[in-house]
Amino acid sequence: MNSALMKRLFRAIADGSREDLGKIAEAIIDEENRKGHTVLANELKLMLRNAKRITPEPNAVFELRPGALSVLPKSRRHEIPLTTYIPPNSLLHHMVLPVQVEERFRRIEREFAARERLIMHGFTPRKKILLYGPPGCGKTMGAHRLARNLGLPFVESAI
Repeated sequence: MNSALMKRLFRAIADGSREDLGKIAEAIIDEENRKGHTVLANELKLMLRNAKRITPEPNAVFELRPGALSVLPKSRRHEIPLTTYIPPNSLLHHMVLPVQVEERFRRIEREFAARERLIMHGFTPRKKILLYGPPGCGKTMGAHRLARNLGLPFVESAI
């Protein structure tokens, strides 16, 4: 797969664009056919055809956790979403912070980036953080920044 196609693929995944993913998948199949990898191209085409048959409910938002793809919860009584998924490109992330607070955010980001190394050395990386403070101090914006910088999905309560 060439680098331009790979970049398009990753952008489409980050944006959650199902339509772009389909176009990219078809481009990959065409490229494999051109290379003479017809068995692989046919297998990919079959996978894509089967995936198109399974269509999610309209406006469904999926949890982006490896191994568990599920629809986010809705109210049983009113059928309205209880949570909202915010795409990575919509997350607020530009913040001007006091030096001490900025260092804390950077420490969290560095620890997340080094989680595999920490595990190799017998340490358990943190999986949760607590942001606290009065209303309007930037807790939500800080969470947006962390999700964007760490490449994590951001789901917030709709209530």
